[in-house]
Amino acid sequence: MRFIWKQFEDFTTAELYATLKLRFDVFILEQRCFYPELDDADQNARHLLLLEGDSMPPLAYLRVRDALDGLWIGRVVVHPDARGEKLGQKLMQKALDDLTGTNPGRPILLQAQAHLAGFYGGLGFKAISEVYDEDGIPHVDMRLESMPG
Repeated sequence: MRFIWKQFEDFTTAELYATLKLRFDVFILEQRCFYPELDDADQNARHLLLLEGDSMPPLAYLRVRDALDGLWIGRVVVHPDARGEKLGQKLMQKALDDLTGTNPGRPILLQAQAHLAGFYGGLGFKAISEVYDEDGIPHVDMRLESMPG
């Protein structure tokens, strides 16, 4: 397994299709949540993929958007066939290690599905909002307070 960071323009057509299909299959079909998955943010985001060799689709994926208030992690997804292997934790830890190393002092934020707040809490995130509805799914905003030691 290997991690790879990509800018939008670095994706091949096949890589982009496989990545967007994974997101669509999980966030739209599996979670039965109809929202604008293609939100015009991908073009200006960095994308982290966890791959088995060079094969697609990715085993796990996330994107990072740079905003005025910090770095926003989003679209965190693990392929259904790869769940139960702690790949989400490995993916997030790689992202946090890289982001804190290259952006010291910058806040790292995310909008977590509320049932995953404990998972993100284990990585050092703290809730900074009440639970709210986002497209029919309870969410909570979280911010990285400190890297767990």
